[in-house]
Amino acid sequence: MAAASAEPWAWLTVAIYIDAAGGREASARAALAEVLSGTNLPATVNWHVAAELSEAVAILGDRAAAARLYTMLAPNARLFPVVARGGICIGSAQYFVARLASTLGRTDEAELRLRRAITENLRIGAAPRAAIALSRLGELTGDRATLLEAAARADAFEMHGVAQRARAAAHATLAYAS
Repeated sequence: MAAASAEPWAWLTVAIYIDAAGGREASARAALAEVLSGTNLPATVNWHVAAELSEAVAILGDRAAAARLYTMLAPNARLFPVVARGGICIGSAQYFVARLASTLGRTDEAELRLRRAITENLRIGAAPRAAIALSRLGELTGDRATLLEAAARADAFEMHGVAQRARAAAHATLAYAS
């Protein structure tokens, strides 16, 4: 499907995220290098594509890619990336900019942006996206209560992966404190 597309790099961004989230780091990094080479990622890229790629870059911890995407997304952090002319909203761009800021070591900025993402996502009725942002906030701050709240919210939406990750992080903070 990607090869038949006029913009095959756009399809690759989804594959990069799937590979990064699934622990297939080598293939994610190889595809990321392809997407970021030359002019494959234009400045006019659809915002949801840049946002999805940002999540993958954060998972991979790729600071160079994070810096490039941060430059693209940060000026528009107050907006909400959509797919198909608004058919799907993937939540506040603050979340994705926060993930990039965290990858770049800007933890204070990342925390502020995650808090904004939670607020904005709740304001527009995107409670599942708020639960994801809350989980990432708990991971960033190491706050066990925040992680457990995120797990409970994720459970309410049957987001089992998010809930499991938040509980594991909460358990790790408890073990670390011991």
